[in-house]
Amino acid sequence: MKRFFTNISILTFLALAIASCNKTAVGDFVPNPPLQQDDTTWFTNDTIVPITANLDKPVITDSFNCISSDDASKISIGDSVTITFPSGGCMTTQNKPSTTITAKSAKVKANILVLTSKGDVIRHKVQTTSNGTLLNFGAYVNIKLSYKGNPVYWNAALQKQIQFKVRTKDHYPTVPMQYFMFQPDTTGKDTVWLPLVSHGPVTPTYIGGGSSNSPNNGYLITTNKIGWFGCANSIPPAPYTTRINVFLPINFTNKNTVTYAVFNDTKTVVRLKPNPLGKSYGASGIPINTTITLVSISKIDGVYYWATKQITATSSNPIQLTPASTDLSNIDQYLRSL
Repeated sequence: MKRFFTNISILTFLALAIASCNKTAVGDFVPNPPLQQDDTTWFTNDTIVPITANLDKPVITDSFNCISSDDASKISIGDSVTITFPSGGCMTTQNKPSTTITAKSAKVKANILVLTSKGDVIRHKVQTTSNGTLLNFGAYVNIKLSYKGNPVYWNAALQKQIQFKVRTKDHYPTVPMQYFMFQPDTTGKDTVWLPLVSHGPVTPTYIGGGSSNSPNNGYLITTNKIGWFGCANSIPPAPYTTRINVFLPINFTNKNTVTYAVFNDTKTVVRLKPNPLGKSYGASGIPINTTITLVSISKIDGVYYWATKQITATSSNPIQLTPASTDLSNIDQYLRSL
């Protein structure tokens, strides 16, 4: 009998042990899910992701009479921009062939975007180069005109030209600049600025915001075309140049990151192009001993990141950037300071 109860006890213990194991296996033990892996793949083609779209400067919308009694119509944006449109220069293709708008009551809509700082061109994914030549820019402008929903073009044969006065962040500009036209790049990579040699110099001028004897604080740009145009000067070629090579953590790829080299002593911004094979960003033709601030802006899983580092361009040795999480207001404030 004693042996019987002993066997019953052993069997009961084993049953409880098995039940306990089964309960743990089914109810208590939950294996860790697979770790979420960051996307570390790169686009094979050079593209610019629209990370800074939410930081774009607002487009100013206004209107003017294309035919005016005093032979000109003006649009002002605060005390920083004044645009004078000569009478009779608006043409439309609403009724082909192109015809000049002649009605005095015709209101032409103008959408205007003005970039005057290094932070502005970063916001709009622009760089200050012309076929590989570095530029020191004064201002870039984009004007789009429309009438009753149809595109309006400017009559390039009109003797009088549009006058665009813009105040900039330049410190008392004194040197005339060259007129540049923007050539769209259909690949979505970079802006292409080309000088218009036949155009006269863009002269520094006084715009407003001070006393009558204040020094020049902006530029007067005349143009017989609309769209993108501006003023800049080519930076003379340096006898010695180098390449900048920048590396970020492995999950900061050209799918979520843009990087720029911002020159400290000129209004010059160069986009560092991604190298998918080397997992890096870089640019060639940087003059030796130029002081530069490297800037990276990223957006990963809805979170913004950025990094800055000041360097002196001396060699092509790798440079490491380590972005930190931030928000749009901090990035916006930084871009305003450039």
